[in-house]
Amino acid sequence: MLWAALVVWLASAVGFWRLDLLKDTVLIVFGGGLATLFTAYKIDSGSSLLSKTIRETVGLSALAVFFVGLASFSLIAELILQPIIVLIVLLGTYASSQANAKPVSILCTVLTSIYGLVAIIWTITQLFQPETDVTSIVLTFCLSLWLPIALAPFMYVAALMMNLGTIFIHPKAMSRRRLPLKIKVALVTGLRFRLSLTHQFTAQWSNRLKDVKTARQTRKLLKHYRSLSPDQRRLGPDDVAMSIIYEVPRLTLEWHRVRFRPKP
Repeated sequence: MLWAALVVWLASAVGFWRLDLLKDTVLIVFGGGLATLFTAYKIDSGSSLLSKTIRETVGLSALAVFFVGLASFSLIAELILQPIIVLIVLLGTYASSQANAKPVSILCTVLTSIYGLVAIIWTITQLFQPETDVTSIVLTFCLSLWLPIALAPFMYVAALMMNLGTIFIHPKAMSRRRLPLKIKVALVTGLRFRLSLTHQFTAQWSNRLKDVKTARQTRKLLKHYRSLSPDQRRLGPDDVAMSIIYEVPRLTLEWHRVRFRPKP
């Protein structure tokens, strides 16, 4: 929330945000931002986060928010409807991630679709009114574009912290001891604060941390980890070693087959 408030304050300082955009701001932050936060642990890299944000922003959702934002309900209706809609969106997002909550997810989707249809009909009827604030229309459309993208750095940090928290939990569960602070610092710096590296740091790699005693050993482990390809990182250290053991004889046999092939 503090990050969103800071972004909005900076936008207001340069004239890209006004108080009449508060409704759309709340809808984007709580409806889109928190919904993305619930699934932040699935984000595997910064580039995928940025492309996903841009794809979802510069699309039908942005046009829908822009169009619905052209007209507003009465203040009382807004105060009643907005918290309900935000709650339904958050509940639907959470239910969609649960295998046994599919009916709830479908119900939330139907309710939000009904609300969207009513809002579109209301907007169409209000657009025929003689007074039209062109500046407000432009600012609303720009808000639906820049605010989701401005929230992306916060989502990156949130996903990074979730992944690091998972990494820290595994050694504690296996050896019943907390990782020393120097090991944690070496781990975070060794992963280079990159979301792709932390996301691919599987449980097998995390379990190796219970055997390290010094920050130097941790940096050595992370150096080896970074030198591997993404597919090898996902395998884990034990599987990588086994794949090398099985791969060397095969390559040796193939080399001999080519080297000593009879000449025609």
